[in-house]
Formats: sequence, structure tokens, C-alpha cells
Amino acid sequence: MDHNPPVLEMILPFCKSVEEWVNQGEKFITAIHCKAGKGRTGCLICCWMLYNRDFETANESMNYYAQIRTKNNKGVTIPSQRRYIRYFEEIVNKGMRPLYQVSFSRLIAGPFSKAPKKGIEMLYHFKIHFEGKDKIYESKSKENVIAVSFNKEKMLTFIVAKPIPLIGDIRIQFYKKNKKVFQLWFHSSYIADGTQFFKPDLDSACKNKKIKSDFSAQLFFSETNATPQVGVCGFKENSKSNARVYFQDDYKPGKNKNKNINKNSNSSSSDQPENEKEKEKEKENELETEENNISKSSSSKKLKNNQKNYVSSSSTSGSEKSD
Repeated sequence: MDHNPPVLEMILPFCKSVEEWVNQGEKFITAIHCKAGKGRTGCLICCWMLYNRDFETANESMNYYAQIRTKNNKGVTIPSQRRYIRYFEEIVNKGMRPLYQVSFSRLIAGPFSKAPKKGIEMLYHFKIHFEGKDKIYESKSKENVIAVSFNKEKMLTFIVAKPIPLIGDIRIQFYKKNKKVFQLWFHSSYIADGTQFFKPDLDSACKNKKIKSDFSAQLFFSETNATPQVGVCGFKENSKSNARVYFQDDYKPGKNKNKNINKNSNSSSSDQPENEKEKEKEKENELETEENNISKSSSSKKLKNNQKNYVSSSSTSGSEKSD
């Protein structure tokens, strides 16, 4: 879905699929795209660069993507997408956490500019979706909420009637009437009781100048139950495929064959140790010799085939009749 992160369990299979494809050879290129080719595309590309060990941290990966993909250094800007890239950074380095179920009990949001005197529950409401699709809960129903109240600091509190069990990828959308104030995604294995999301962490709200700079949304959970997670990532240390990330305007076959990704814009190749440079030169020399051998063998095969064709055609030309 546009303006949303991918499901967390989808990212690792995606990276493995890309790795299998690009490792078949230089001509095997993966094209990643979405509607605008920036947010969701960037989210997966940044995760791929972490998986491929091009970068050690999510911030490094996102900064590089922003520099290459955009002119204003605004690559992946939606907070939930950035959050999921940071989730994946931990998955790459430490493996997937056990799959936790949490029981949502309360939401506190604000401060708001004005506190309505009546009809708070009709003016403000929120929805909870599983994986952004299936609606689990909506606060509009009177049966679903015990109390909705404003305090002196103009903070709005929702207390649900029964704790709502949540597991996996969860999206919360908060509305004022029918207009979305903010939304946020989180995974139940990476959330804790009392987690507070500030304005820069909230989708939609982060760019809304009408919303106060100290605005936040805080989530409370009554309990968490750990359940076994099927499989973990199992990454090898310092593992790195032969793939490189290119963008549509940047990629030219053959030109970028040995192109190195600069992890830091201020760093140069001279900062690398001499041993690493020597190893890279040896690898480049080995690749060049292999390519030369392949080209020589292919050219000799072509010459032999041409000679055979020539001999066979010359021997039969005298006996053949013209049409």
C-alpha cells in the first residue's frame, strides 16, 4: 500500500530472492519500484543494502539512498517506513525476535489546540488494522470504549473496554471527524508498554504544521505473551554477495562493474587500509584474467565454426542449383 511499510516478515524473503537472482551473473539485474519509486522502493533497497552488508546501520543505508536517489536528500521520509528499516537492522545483526502477542489497553494523544466540551468520542476516534488491511478495532463503537477524556494539558485518553490482543504488523489510524490526524505502524515483537511516539515518529502528523511540535501518541499494553518464532535469520558474519545497488539514471552496463559504494560522503578511498586495497586489486585482476580467458575461448570457437561453415559451403556450392 502506498505510504506504508512492507510487512516485516516479507523483507527477509525479498532480500534472499534478490541475492539468488543477482548472484547468477552481471546481467541479472533486479528492478525495484512502486508508484513514485521512492518511499516503499527505498524501504526495501535500504533493507537490501543492510542484508548485503554494504552498510552497518539503518541511518547509513538511508543517508546513502537519499543522496543517490534524490536531489534534496529526502529519500525514505515516512516515519513508519524508517522504523521498519531499523527493525531490519536489528534482524540482520541479532536475528528475529520471538513473536510476541501484546494486549492493547489505552491510548493517550495530544496536546490538542482546543478541548471540545461535548461529543469527544464522536469527534476523535481511531482504528486498528492487522497488516494494514483487516480492521481489528474501532473506537467509534460505544461498546469498545470505557472512557474518553481530556485533561488540563489537553491530552486525550482512550481506555478500551476489553484488552485487544495484537500480534505481528499493526497499523493505528487516528482521526478528527473523518480527517486523519496521524497513523503509525509497529510490530508486536518490537513494542513495549508505554511506548511514546513523538511528532517526528508519526506518519502524516510529522509534516503537518498545524500540529504542535510536542504532540505525541503513547500506547499502553496490559500484558505480553511470548510465543515461539518459526525460524530466525541466521546471517553469516561479514557475508556479502556480488550485487551492487544502482539506480535508473546511474546504471550503465559495464561502466559500474567494479563500482564501490561510499558508506560516508566525507570519506575517501584513501582511508582504507593498504591490505584491503591490495586484496581488492587482486580480486579485480582475477576477474579481468577470467574475462579475458572467456573472451579468447569464445572468439576461438567462433573462428572454428566460421571455418567449418566456409568449408561446407564451398564443397557444396558446385553441386547446388540456383532457385
